[in-house]
This record gives sequence, structure tokens and C-alpha cells, in this order.
Amino acid sequence: MIKVRSIGAAEVQIGRRRITRSTEVVLAVAVYLCVRAGDRIARDEVVEIFWPDTELTKGRHSLRQILYRLRQ
Repeated sequence: MIKVRSIGAAEVQIGRRRITRSTEVVLAVAVYLCVRAGDRIARDEVVEIFWPDTELTKGRHSLRQILYRLRQ
């Protein structure tokens, strides 16, 4: 089960693991994906939202890194 708390101390809880503000971009991507659960989202769309001033290839790499961390 995934629990998202966005008021007060923002965090995403997945089982016993917690993603907190200490990893802000990871937390932001996790919350975004929870909000859009069930929707088909293009990776390039996520890259444009979170890394708008970055080259597409670098943004895709950053997204891959975050998705890897979320899967663990």
C-alpha cells in the first residue's frame, strides 16, 4: 500500500519505507506518479515537468535514476 502525505511533513510511505523531503526530487516524482496513477504518462512529459531547462537525454537519465531508486 502507498500512503501520500502532502500537508505538514510531506512524505510517501511504501510499506515500511518512507520517502521524505530530504530527497525532494524523488519525493516530487513519487507524488506526481501517485496523483497520475492509472494514466499513461510519456517519459518526456515527466522530464519536461521536472527538468525543463535540461537537455532531453540528461533529463531522461535523471528520470531513470529516480525510477530506479523508487523501485528499490
